[in-house]
Amino acid sequence: MLLLRRVFLFAFLSVTFYCTAQPDLTINDLSKKTAVAEAMKQYGIWKEAMLSNDTAKLNMILTPDFKLNGRVEKYEWLSNLTHYKTDSITVLDPEFTIYTNAVKVDCLIYWKYSEGNFAEEARMLTTDIWILKEGKLLLQTRLWNKLRN
Repeated sequence: MLLLRRVFLFAFLSVTFYCTAQPDLTINDLSKKTAVAEAMKQYGIWKEAMLSNDTAKLNMILTPDFKLNGRVEKYEWLSNLTHYKTDSITVLDPEFTIYTNAVKVDCLIYWKYSEGNFAEEARMLTTDIWILKEGKLLLQTRLWNKLRN
């Protein structure tokens, strides 16, 4: 429980910091509708990269200081992904919260993957923080919690 509180505190502080910093371009300049469309476009790139196991493409949509669950560094996450073959990914019920230069997306992700002869289906309750940098959204933080089947 303490770890979960720390993860959510980290996410809150990350959003607060990035949403109050002076961005090059704000989401208000783009419009909320465009920000949601851009976030969905980035999810499409993420899904395509996961299905093809393309860590170079994933790296392009992550910020340099990306963290998974507040503790797994970007290089470690990308390295671990090379051991898995993603069979399918479905993003369900995304809910968007728009900030000055960030978009928070809460959703449910169904992920079917395999590692060697081991196959699994996972349901992940996910919160992503996408930061607007140089006119495009990049994934800063992903918090996910695997739900029991």
